[in-house]
Amino acid sequence: PKTPTSVSITVGTNSVTATATGSTDALSGFSKYQYSLNNSTWQDSGTFSGIKSGTATTIYARAVDKVGNVSASISNKGTTTSLGAVTITQNPAAGTWTKGNVTVTLSHAAVSGYTLQYKIDSGAWTTYSSALTISANGTKVTARMYNTTLADEGNSAVSKTISNID
Repeated sequence: PKTPTSVSITVGTNSVTATATGSTDALSGFSKYQYSLNNSTWQDSGTFSGIKSGTATTIYARAVDKVGNVSASISNKGTTTSLGAVTITQNPAAGTWTKGNVTVTLSHAAVSGYTLQYKIDSGAWTTYSSALTISANGTKVTARMYNTTLADEGNSAVSKTISNID
């Protein structure tokens, strides 16, 4: 069969989908396209999932004719969608001194498969559900989006040290 003329890629947060076009076979006839992620195992589906966010990939496509002959492959590159940073907001704001506690809120757009997590100083990661109350100056709050299935910290963790409690 003739080599495909193009392979287009659609990226998601944890997946890449490829579609090849342009192959023909004048003898036995065109049968199907096959796809490979990063030049590994070939498969009939152009959908690859379970990829960490922000990961560069190369998708290869080839044609197969009705008697099993395969064409040369072509490739296209794509990077899965990055999640972006978590926002850490404190009240009162940094630079405004207080004798009381500081309320810290975390925010990030919801992303399927990911959970917003935080840790205080060097503590354990905890799922975020409501505002945090910080009572000690110098407390470090770190936040991230995390996908347990993929062990994917979808963005670099961000931190803020509370430094306005007197």
